Amino acid sequence: LLDIDLPGMSGIRMVEELAPRLPETRIVMLTVSDDERDLIEAVAKGAAGYLTKDLSPEALLRALRGTQRGELAMARRHAAYVIKHFADAARRGRVAVGGAIEGLSPRENDVLRMLAEGLTDRDIASALMISPRTVESHVSSLLHKLGVRNRAEAAQRYRSGV
Repeated sequence: LLDIDLPGMSGIRMVEELAPRLPETRIVMLTVSDDERDLIEAVAKGAAGYLTKDLSPEALLRALRGTQRGELAMARRHAAYVIKHFADAARRGRVAVGGAIEGLSPRENDVLRMLAEGLTDRDIASALMISPRTVESHVSSLLHKLGVRNRAEAAQRYRSGV
């Protein structure tokens, strides 16, 4: 259970840091925020739930126990919004099943995923068994195709699923 507003760091940023390191851990955001952008970002970063602090203690416990059974912990209206958001993104042709971004080659999707994971060009080149120069070429191409200015924007686009 993680508050969205932490001293010195956003709870969403904490999810982004923890989720890849602790894949078996179900992280549930607890917040006063009903902001749909926070909801989408938290889920995109790996949160297994998004609960508001106006929940009764009993409802909070039920939701947390549900996550132990693989359920999502969020209000139905939040779940509906998340589904609509990602369905709309897929319909716009930006995200395919499995997280690949439509319009990018399979190799560009690989490079983008690794960029979003924080790998360097050299690490990506090694993992894909290509030269760092080829990685740079793929990055340049995917930046153009995504209509973003830099790697950070591309990585953010990948992580948010749009």
